[in-house]
Amino acid sequence: MTPDDMQNRKKSSAIFAAVIEPKTIKDVTFPLSDEDELKFQSAREGLMEYAASKAKEHDLNDADTKKKLREATKSNQEKTRQLLVAAVKAGKSLQQSRTGLIIAQFEALSETEQKEAIAKTKERIEKMPAGARDKAKNRQQEKHKEELAQIQSLKTDAERETWLNRHYQPQMGKVPKMLE
Repeated sequence: MTPDDMQNRKKSSAIFAAVIEPKTIKDVTFPLSDEDELKFQSAREGLMEYAASKAKEHDLNDADTKKKLREATKSNQEKTRQLLVAAVKAGKSLQQSRTGLIIAQFEALSETEQKEAIAKTKERIEKMPAGARDKAKNRQQEKHKEELAQIQSLKTDAERETWLNRHYQPQMGKVPKMLE
């Protein structure tokens, strides 16, 4: 990886939360369907490529650009939190909600971007040891079951929101150093 590639990757990571907007959470169940599993696995590749393409449009040496990206990051963090609160209040697990959000964000990419990401993901999956994929699926499903049991034991929306606040702790209000 060249120094330019490394700098572009850092820049893409820095603006990721600003350019990848929260979407209405897709309703998913565990185990995921084959199609949703492939989209979930492809999301990292596709969304990072999208962020990389958007990074070229932003001059991080410009104070106004950095300010706009900071504001977009904070806004997207709050929108994401609100979507997750609503999903948990509706009886979804945090695992289920986050997975549905990631798939929805992936589905918002263009058809071309999705196809390219899926092709790369299929190549990556072929190289994975067979047991590793199943192990990850099982961990995801167990986490979902554990969270669902906890959420279902709660009686009020306020209790569910308190639960979410304990279990979902992103760096709210924090922005990457490159945007400071």
